[in-house]
Amino acid sequence: MNYNIRNIREKKNISQKQLAEIIGSSQPTVAAYEAGQKTPKLETLARIANALEVNVLALLPSDITYGSIVPNERERELLEAVSNLNDSGLEKVREYAHDIGMNPEYRK
Repeated sequence: MNYNIRNIREKKNISQKQLAEIIGSSQPTVAAYEAGQKTPKLETLARIANALEVNVLALLPSDITYGSIVPNERERELLEAVSNLNDSGLEKVREYAHDIGMNPEYRK
């Protein structure tokens, strides 16, 4: 899967190294995301979106946002909400999602 990270990052004149430092990662990892060799976790994708000052949906490949794998309205709302959170907020969401995911009442 190829994310739109590189195009947006280059338009913002940010190097891979700078982006890696902002999101707490490494330059090779950012390069792997851009090359489609590695898939960022949702939390990381939100950090990248915050660093690049874009909505997380702008980073998703077109085949996810407009192709056969289309997030439903609830998923889009969740992605948009998460993209506006700082690291502390992202950690709270991660913890809550883990906790609620352990409850059989909320599992698929």
